[in-house]
Amino acid sequence: MRRLSVDFAPQSSIRRLPPWFCPRSEMSLHLISLFTNHPAKLINLLALLLAFPGSWLLHATRRREQRALAVLEAATQNRRVDDSMLMLDGATQRMNRFFYRFGFACLGVALIVSWISTRF
Repeated sequence: MRRLSVDFAPQSSIRRLPPWFCPRSEMSLHLISLFTNHPAKLINLLALLLAFPGSWLLHATRRREQRALAVLEAATQNRRVDDSMLMLDGATQRMNRFFYRFGFACLGVALIVSWISTRF
């Protein structure tokens, strides 16, 4: 029996993809292997995902507090008042205190998680 042979083009004429290009399936496998081979990076990513909302919450609460105090001060600038009247109401103070605590708790947990990642 005679075999059929298929003529291939010479190796030099085959177009190769650049080394940075990889198809989608290989890319997802690469990311999975990256996280399984380096679990500290995944744990640091988790810490970053905890730290960003906490820091944003602290920043937004501080800005909201400063804006409210500026509005109070502007409203009472024409009238003569003592400094005790330039305070926010109780509900606003409780809300700001809760947001400060929650923001610092997020940053604290992120710090602990990041510290844990150094142990791997």
